[in-house]
Amino acid sequence: MSMANTLSAFNTAFTTALAPPSTGVQPTPVRRTNTVTSVLRLEKDWLTTAERVSLVDFLKTDQSAADVYLALIEDETVCREWVQVQLKTLGVHVSAW
Repeated sequence: MSMANTLSAFNTAFTTALAPPSTGVQPTPVRRTNTVTSVLRLEKDWLTTAERVSLVDFLKTDQSAADVYLALIEDETVCREWVQVQLKTLGVHVSAW
């Protein structure tokens, strides 16, 4: 029994040593899903469906922009201005909110 416990402890220590360290950042697929969910929930009152689709298409291809968007949702005014600038850069005209 002691040998089994020793081997189990060794296996646990070995597995832990080989595991990559946690960065505290969610994996990209989770962040991407959170971004799309946030766009659908937070931007529906001022963006049209077509504008939201354009924003989602942009954010799905640029993970750094998606990360910025998630950080900006804490300040609605700044986030809306940022979204408007990004969509304008993409050639999407957004009506004033």
